[in-house]
Amino acid sequence: MRHKLYAAVSELAKKRVTGKVQLDAAYSGISHHKVCIVSAIDSQDNMFLNIVGLGVETFEKYKDCKYKFDDPELIVADSKPCIRLFANDLGVEIDQIKTDPRGTRYTTDLGNHLGDLNQLDAEITSLIARTHGCVTRYFQQYLDFITYRKKTMYDIDRDKVAKYVFDDIRQTKAYKEEELVYAELPISLKDAYNEYRYGTFA
Repeated sequence: MRHKLYAAVSELAKKRVTGKVQLDAAYSGISHHKVCIVSAIDSQDNMFLNIVGLGVETFEKYKDCKYKFDDPELIVADSKPCIRLFANDLGVEIDQIKTDPRGTRYTTDLGNHLGDLNQLDAEITSLIARTHGCVTRYFQQYLDFITYRKKTMYDIDRDKVAKYVFDDIRQTKAYKEEELVYAELPISLKDAYNEYRYGTFA
């Protein structure tokens, strides 16, 4: 039932960001097998967490999320070159936090920051701690639930949240168990296990 709920919420969490957007990547896992998650939040509290593959963030991985942007005006990010390339591809100005060897610089020269985005990324760590790790097949649905819940709490009075969520979910399709069991993986198993030359990947 939980996975049916999260699958339904995934339909509702397809928000696009606009205006001034804080943008970065978060990770789950270890070494080069860590799952890369592009995260973004705008000044209207629209947000998304999108799994884009394994390993470090790249220009190509950010481009996979291009459809999530709706006429942005400014990208606020750290100093990574791949984000600058992505902003150029979008045709949008970028304001980046300069690299600081002491690690004490948290704002851009214009005073922009990634504080809201860091709070969103912290939800991923909290989720993994609460669930003792998430099944990769359903990880995107968990992330969608985080953004849906957070946006709802921003927009709706606390005493009206339960009814709002119930009414919202009623508009989605009814999921069958087999749809969840055979849900598409958000990462490539070939990328993850090909180096081991084991089983299917031998």
